[in-house]
Formats: sequence, C-alpha cells, structure tokens
Amino acid sequence: MKIQFVCATDLEAKISPLPAFIHGIGLMETAANLSKCPEADFYIQYGIAGLYPKHKDSFAIGDCLFIQQEVIADLGTQTDFGFLNLNDLNLAGPSAYLCPSHNSTSLPEVSSLSVNNCTGTLDTAIYRENRFNAHIESMEGAAFFKFLNLRQAKGIQIRSISNIASARNTDTWNIPLALKKLKAELCKLT
Repeated sequence: MKIQFVCATDLEAKISPLPAFIHGIGLMETAANLSKCPEADFYIQYGIAGLYPKHKDSFAIGDCLFIQQEVIADLGTQTDFGFLNLNDLNLAGPSAYLCPSHNSTSLPEVSSLSVNNCTGTLDTAIYRENRFNAHIESMEGAAFFKFLNLRQAKGIQIRSISNIASARNTDTWNIPLALKKLKAELCKLT
C-alpha cells in the first residue's frame, strides 16, 4: 500500500517518516496544490493546531488528535446580527466535511474548524468553539477532506496541539513539543 503524507510547511515535512507532499498554508493553497499530489492508496494529512479554551482540561499542548470532521468557520459575511456562513445564507456547501476513513489509531476523535483567520482573541475563541462545537482549529483540514472526497480516496488527518486558540501570545506556544509528539504518532502509521 502506497502511503502519501501531506502537510502545510517545510517545518512539518521534516518530521515525516516518508517523503511528504507540501501543500502550503490555508484552504486555497491546500486545495490548489493537492490537485498536483501524487496518487496513493492512502493519504495522511498532519500538522499542528490550536486548541479551544473550553477543552484545555481534556487535552494538553503536544497531544495528538484524530480529526473526524472539519467545518469551514469563517467563509461567509458579517451582518448587524453577527456572522453568517454559507449554509446560513442558503448558498452552498456541506456544513461539515467528514473523514472518509475510520480511526485505526488510538488517538481521540475531535471536531476541527478550518479557518483563514486564526483565532487571536478570547471572544473569537469562545464564539467559534460554541457556535461550531469544535475542539481545535487549523487552516487546511476541510480542503484535505474535500480532496479525498473528489479523488474518492482513503485518508486521515492527525493534528498535534501547539497552542491554545485564544488571545494571541506566542510565548505560551510549544511547536517543538507538538512536532516531536506528532512525529512519534506518524512513525506508528508506517
């Protein structure tokens, strides 16, 4: 079985046990670049993520998680009554992109938001985690699940928590720990 690892950045690619395809950061880069990804029997997207504050008693920095579903959280419009996503506007798209493969890992399953604009305030964190009932956020997951759907391919997404998605304070982030633990999980999959 040919496994293809995919990730957003050079830094993440360095921890892959097999050569990784780098798709870039964000939904648009991921969608466009995955169209050039080599054919494989199974795809594994991996990377770091921010954990929403209400889940910090359940998970810690460095914990690795299996992403069961992705929701695009910030595609829509602002109104006097708040944010409306494409479903609220009856325009298009599913409300969630589901992982097409079962969880064959021992990792906890969570719901993730794909965002173009990472959370940087406590108000945004509270809004997003409550509105979408999400555990974490990243910038590429929904595009990856859409790619799998279009290719009718099997694959999973694994994320490691690097920070709490709240008021932006990079002093509290631990990307090296997140990558170290993520590398250990990826090695179990090969």
